[in-house]
Order: sequence, then structure tokens, then C-alpha cells
Amino acid sequence: MTSNSKDEELREASRTPAYRKVKRVAPEQSPVTPSGKAPDPDLGHELIRKERYTSADFMQLEWERIWKKVWLLGAIESDLREPGDASRC
Repeated sequence: MTSNSKDEELREASRTPAYRKVKRVAPEQSPVTPSGKAPDPDLGHELIRKERYTSADFMQLEWERIWKKVWLLGAIESDLREPGDASRC
């Protein structure tokens, strides 16, 4: 293949769409595609007891059931110049 024909082939390829058409499937025909929003749970309107915020037992449950299972972002490393700088972010 000559350099000229290779250049022409590359030009032709660049004019061709880089995507291919995908067969669309209606949400009701796909068991893995959610087609609607789940209903909001009824959480009630009662006041939240203060122990929720002050109880060591509740804190321990929350720590075990939630905070040990998710990633938490305290700060971006590039924003920290020295140890202890997180309070200045």
C-alpha cells in the first residue's frame, strides 16, 4: 500500500461515523432496565428523639451499619498542605 493510498484510506475512515446503531428496546421489554421510580417510603412525621444524636449505642450501630460500608471524602489531598489542614478546606 502506498503512502498516498494509506492517507486516502485514513481520510475516508475519518468521514465514517465512529458509532454503530444499536437496536433500541422498550423498557417494558427489558427486565434489567427500570422503567419507573420506586415509591417514596412513608417515614412518618414524628419528631426525631434526641438520643439519635447523643446515644453512644446508636452511634455504634450507625458506625457498624453505615459508615464502615461507604467511602467518605474528607478532603482532596492537593488541598492539604500540611497535616491538620482539613479544617481549612
